[in-house]
Amino acid sequence: MATSHNTNQQISFITSNKGQRLLVLNEHVYRCNKKTNRRKYWVCMISGCPLTVHTDENDAYLRGGTGDHEHESSSDF
Repeated sequence: MATSHNTNQQISFITSNKGQRLLVLNEHVYRCNKKTNRRKYWVCMISGCPLTVHTDENDAYLRGGTGDHEHESSSDF
């Protein structure tokens, strides 16, 4: 598992049952929704949840994911 070193937000990564890389932040799981040359955009795995996380191309945390989710955390990862 990799973690972020540039801010106080600790992120880690897990692999889904289908082999997809998932980001974990504050016990919530995000999937990569979009990639550019400089950023990755992650969305909460729970449908309808508006929270997102942005990382750089090396998976270092940039911003997001710090609001309140309107659902329980994903404690089953």
